[in-house]
Amino acid sequence: MGPALKRYLPWDTGPVAPFYYGGAFAGWNRQRFSNITVHAVSATLRGGFGAEWFPARRFSIGGYVGGLARYMHSRREDDFGGTPDSGSDFLLGTFSSGLMFHVYFGGADGAGGPGVATGSR
Repeated sequence: MGPALKRYLPWDTGPVAPFYYGGAFAGWNRQRFSNITVHAVSATLRGGFGAEWFPARRFSIGGYVGGLARYMHSRREDDFGGTPDSGSDFLLGTFSSGLMFHVYFGGADGAGGPGVATGSR
């Protein structure tokens, strides 16, 4: 879980609104298997570009692609008092979102604002 930012680019592209985004995420996990417990922590940075198409004023269809960097550290302990195992991984990768649908609420008619199609959109 963590903060993310989505920013629309200031290009007048008609009913299509390009954007870029980025985010930082952190996680912690503990899993129990029979006589073994695994603890893991991770940190991820994501970023990329996308576009939304506004077929109607307050409705959009869009998607995005991007890249990520993830660091994860895990530790495994057993119930028999053995020495815990630990390890770290680093991952660089790419991803896509598939398809997303948005319905926007609020804002006075003609006032615009984030996510509200105005002008020729």
